[in-house]
Amino acid sequence: MAWRNLRTRPGRTLLTLLGIALGVAAVLATSITNRNATNTLNALFERTLGGAELQITPLGNQATVGESVLDVARQAPGVRLAVPMLRTSTVLPGLLGDGRSAQNASGQMALGKSLQIIGIDPALEPKMRVYTLVAGRFPALGQYEALVCQSFAEQNDLTLGGALLLSGPAANERLKITGLLANEGAAMTNGGNVAFVPIDVVSDIFALERGYSEISIQAQDGIGDDPQALAALKAELESRLGQSARVGYPAARADQVPRMASSYQLALAFFSVVAQFMGAFLIYNTFATTVLERTREIGMLRAIGMQRRQVMAQVLVEAGLLSILGCLLGLGAGVLLARGLMALMRGFFQVEAAGLAFTATDLAKSVGIGLLGTLLATLLPARQAARISPIEALAARGRADQRVRPAVWQGGLALLGVGWLLMYRPATGPTQWLVMVRMAAFVAFLMGAVLTVPVAVTVLEPVTRWLAARLYGAMGALGALNLKRSVTRTMVTVASLAISLIMIIEVDSLVYILKRDVSDWLDHAVGADLLIHAPYPMRQSFAQTLLSIPGVQATSSSRAIEVQVADAALDRTTQRDALHLVAIDPEQFRQVGGKEFVAGQGDPEAAWALLSQGNTLFVSSVVAEEYGLQQGGRLALQTRRGRQEFTVAGITTEFDQQGLVVTGTYDDLRRLFGESRADLFSVKVAAGYDAERVAQEIRNRFEQSEGIQVQATQAFKEGVMMFYDRLTSLFSVLGLVGVVIGTMGLLNTMTMNVLERTRELGALRALGSLGKQVVQIVLAEALVVGLISALYGIVFGYVLSRVLVTAANLISGYDLRYAFNVRPYLLSLAIALGVSQLATLAPARRAARVAITLALKHE
Repeated sequence: MAWRNLRTRPGRTLLTLLGIALGVAAVLATSITNRNATNTLNALFERTLGGAELQITPLGNQATVGESVLDVARQAPGVRLAVPMLRTSTVLPGLLGDGRSAQNASGQMALGKSLQIIGIDPALEPKMRVYTLVAGRFPALGQYEALVCQSFAEQNDLTLGGALLLSGPAANERLKITGLLANEGAAMTNGGNVAFVPIDVVSDIFALERGYSEISIQAQDGIGDDPQALAALKAELESRLGQSARVGYPAARADQVPRMASSYQLALAFFSVVAQFMGAFLIYNTFATTVLERTREIGMLRAIGMQRRQVMAQVLVEAGLLSILGCLLGLGAGVLLARGLMALMRGFFQVEAAGLAFTATDLAKSVGIGLLGTLLATLLPARQAARISPIEALAARGRADQRVRPAVWQGGLALLGVGWLLMYRPATGPTQWLVMVRMAAFVAFLMGAVLTVPVAVTVLEPVTRWLAARLYGAMGALGALNLKRSVTRTMVTVASLAISLIMIIEVDSLVYILKRDVSDWLDHAVGADLLIHAPYPMRQSFAQTLLSIPGVQATSSSRAIEVQVADAALDRTTQRDALHLVAIDPEQFRQVGGKEFVAGQGDPEAAWALLSQGNTLFVSSVVAEEYGLQQGGRLALQTRRGRQEFTVAGITTEFDQQGLVVTGTYDDLRRLFGESRADLFSVKVAAGYDAERVAQEIRNRFEQSEGIQVQATQAFKEGVMMFYDRLTSLFSVLGLVGVVIGTMGLLNTMTMNVLERTRELGALRALGSLGKQVVQIVLAEALVVGLISALYGIVFGYVLSRVLVTAANLISGYDLRYAFNVRPYLLSLAIALGVSQLATLAPARRAARVAITLALKHE
């Protein structure tokens, strides 16, 4: 009987099957897309910052860590990869114009540009950092070979297969250039002035003691993206290494990268939960409407002797058949939809997975939601139909859906309260637990919003009826009144569209906030347009000389020296710890760039004002963690005048010298350390000037005479922001899934409405209504649905977007601040009104074309 009933009503069966398939496809496509988005996000951090999540560095003023440290690190639980590196610096022998080495009359070699030499393990290093070979191959261990950056090779007339001449302690050594690297990833170390050489060769050429400058640690899956798990691994390594080395976060990443990744993971997890909710709701919407339409039919079966359990069995078997077919169809549609999304993303991304990344869990989850959603959607209406008497069932067609019990909207308000509470409590605990609680809060909010729709329909009825009448005349007012006749159906229809709008507003708002945060970080951390490295300490007055270059708006000089921590209580060995003190002129420095303060530092202006007073420092997050410092604390350094205490004015994010950096003023540098020169000049380019052309002009004037190196930062900043633009586009593409689900939910429901009301619409035609007027009735009804959906989407989207930022801060420790962006709200309003009308055109035209005699005979 179930199978015959499905074949008897092919239109209704097809719509129900389509609803189930769409729900399953939405969940599967979202899971696949989220997984690929996660892979892309991880690729972003690996491409720009490398794969290292922890770093082991020498303790105190020791030059290297011992070889035994590497063995200990590799044996630690949670460590997937430990890769050693040996760093040193040298200078290239000076060259004459014809390429011959430049020597003076005494036979002494003239020196040219400085060059950083990095000793690597060629087999392991590519697994830790991004090396993009333009030509050639990696050097082999034990061979006198090197990799160099392509731009460095072009600037110094070096070619693939040619020789790189290095000045070693004993003599000059020639290395064969076996590969050229693209200007990205590891090749941008030291502004591209770097050569990668086998680690054993570096040790031999420069007569370095056995050991490593640093060991990069890559954690096992699931640890790197969890700030608490990564901190636990750091503590485990510290315990195992004891007093032999320091364990910290890489300076270029600090612990902000896992925090940032955690924020994006929260957005993706939220998107996945909402998509699953929408898929299940679409299935419920479709099947509940189908069963409700058949209430009269079920009553007839009960009247001729069918028992209640038989009614239940028939409906559930029918639902089971549809759910199985719908799930199979939905899996195929989900894979095709995911492929389409990946194709759209291919135009947005340079870094993407080779194929669709999904697991058996994704398939099982999608099928499970399809089966369970169909079962729950069928069970409630079927039990209701089975419980009532045949006489009531025969009359249920006109009244079954007219009223909603007060307990429904009261329960909705209760769920909103529960959701609000779960957004903020608990505030601490394991990251995974917090994520689960916050996701439960999202679901509670969404369910609460859905259940309060009946209240909105009643309260807004005068306004919506007036608007519908203004647009569609008297027939519009009639269509608007139809919603009160079927409040439950209106509730599920509004929910399917409003949830998609909430999703668009939430995700777009979070991405906008994250993108703005990254832009601010770039302005502070890499504020200068040009960085000029001096080969030796130069006079500060060179900064004034640079102002004579056309296009140079402002300059700032800085000097870095090594200082010793003076507090014996902080020493980990008999040797004092060494830090790098960077001296700046605060006023000049802020004209060019700024500092990125970590979360919780209060007003930045107060921190800068305190630094300008002297005897104060900005300390990096690495130094603050190492010595347990907080803003307002004290750090003692050894100066020429003896032990001197400095007040910590602020804690900043630093990238150089493994993060062991403190920042002070030139006044303190001259007074306490007897230094006054500069080794780095930062330049801000005036508006309307091309930074690269200004850089080239500086090279033309001073590169030969002063030996300086000029590095433009614009390409780096543009590259980072371009990737975040692509990431924004990714979430926009994901949002299309929500729009499709909402549109299909509205189309499905409005089609069901027309089918159910065929007899009523035929009666209107018999009384003289024109086909155009029937269309107006249906469109007016859809317009009101669109207006209520837009209202719910905008209000709850705004509230949840603020709460989502708070949740991201609680979970990740990030310091995001909410910023209103009007774009998603206007977009949601346009989508709600546009979709409500376009998705209803087909059902409305079908209603207008139905023959009057057939409509009056319809059951």
